[in-house]
Amino acid sequence: MIATDNIRSKSHRACLHVESGVTGGRTTARAVSVEPPDHLRTDRLIIRPWRRTDCPAFVRVIRMGRERLLRTASFMREGENEHTLFLRQLDLCRRGDASCTAWRRLAFLDDGRLVGGLNVLRITRGLSFEAECTWWVAPDLDGHGLATEGVLAMIDHAMAELPRGLG
Repeated sequence: MIATDNIRSKSHRACLHVESGVTGGRTTARAVSVEPPDHLRTDRLIIRPWRRTDCPAFVRVIRMGRERLLRTASFMREGENEHTLFLRQLDLCRRGDASCTAWRRLAFLDDGRLVGGLNVLRITRGLSFEAECTWWVAPDLDGHGLATEGVLAMIDHAMAELPRGLG
């Protein structure tokens, strides 16, 4: 049996999932996960908004795969240094969230390694609901199905109705 209760966690709402069962006549309960509403969780990934503290991990990934990312990822500008790129992307994440016109997130493994970025851009709502999805993966984590896992979670979130999803 799985029960769901809403709780307050610091300054945001979180959802606490409690799994319960009967063992030797006693009911036991254990916490399964607590995630803020702007986080997504998959089997291997934590997908969340950009934070200023992500800069060192981001710079490491960009430096490792700059040439490949310049060819494949349109978010990089020729000649832009990694720190300026990071600050621009952080600002775009915050502005997109505030205007509800973009959803930019970073994906991490449980051990804290940055996997890559997932984006739903140019979100329009009206007679037709449209958006553009983009993503990129750290070169050292390519080929493990992490992009597929993240993209599927991103699309599920994008297709879910408001307020849980992007509508």
